[in-house]
Amino acid sequence: MGAGCYTVWMHFRGGVRRPFLLEQWRELRQRQTVAEATLWEALRARRLLDLKFRRQHQLAHSVVDFFCPEIRLVVELDGGVHDTESAQRRDANRTANLEALGCTVLRLANEIILDDLPAALSRIETAAKALIPGKEHSPR
Repeated sequence: MGAGCYTVWMHFRGGVRRPFLLEQWRELRQRQTVAEATLWEALRARRLLDLKFRRQHQLAHSVVDFFCPEIRLVVELDGGVHDTESAQRRDANRTANLEALGCTVLRLANEIILDDLPAALSRIETAAKALIPGKEHSPR
């Protein structure tokens, strides 16, 4: 393959990053919502169950809000734009695609992050613990 192949396919972490998603990924990381910023502060640096989370992470043809590769947990935050019937169909399709990749998808409304962060973290912790039975974690 010639040098031009890297304008179409760029390799990363053993996979392939598609350039059309690379620009979207950069934009999403720079323009995160208040709910995303709030949850990221709670998840970053292994603050929840000593698990490593990534934000705005590419999985196949999607960029997910938060991803824990150790247990393949995806956390998606849904704002008001997700309330329409068409958006809910897209979300269901996206969830099915992510589950086909072996991921568990947890969807949380932005409101729970902003209004009751401890409850949101409890839901994430419960989902994470269900994916790692028998493994003891203690918060840092």
